[in-house]
Amino acid sequence: MAATYGRLTGRSGVCMSTLGPGATNLVTAAAYAQLAAMPLVMITGQKPVTHSKQGKFQILDVVEMMLPITKFTHQIVSGSNIPTRIREAFRITQEERPGAAHLELPEDIAAEDTEVGPIPASRARRPIAEEKACARLWT
Repeated sequence: MAATYGRLTGRSGVCMSTLGPGATNLVTAAAYAQLAAMPLVMITGQKPVTHSKQGKFQILDVVEMMLPITKFTHQIVSGSNIPTRIREAFRITQEERPGAAHLELPEDIAAEDTEVGPIPASRARRPIAEEKACARLWT
C-alpha cells in the first residue's frame, strides 16, 4: 500500500514494522520501491540499544540488510535526532530518481524525552535539465 501510494501521488508512502521477521518482510517492498522508483519510507523497530532483557533474540542487522536495496538507511541513536532523520529520509526518497529509505528506531530511543521544536517545511528538489542539454536529445 505504501509503495503504491508513493507511485500514484509522487509523495513518500510510509510503512512501519516490528523488529526481526517483521523487518525482513520489508525487503521485498524496499526492492520493489527502489527498482520501480517509488518514494517509500520504512521505519522498523529494534531492541533497546543500551540494555535488552532478551539478549539477542530477534536482533538482525536490518540497516546492513537494507543498505544495497535503498537510497538511505540509518539507525537512529538519539531521540533528538528523530525529526532530522525522518526529514532526511523523506527528502532522499523524493530527490532525483525516487526510491526507498529505511530508518531503524530502537525501543529505548523511541521512549526518550526530547525538546525538539517544529522544523520548517521544505520541498524536495528534483534536478532540472538545462535547455541546451534537452535540445541535444533531439538532434
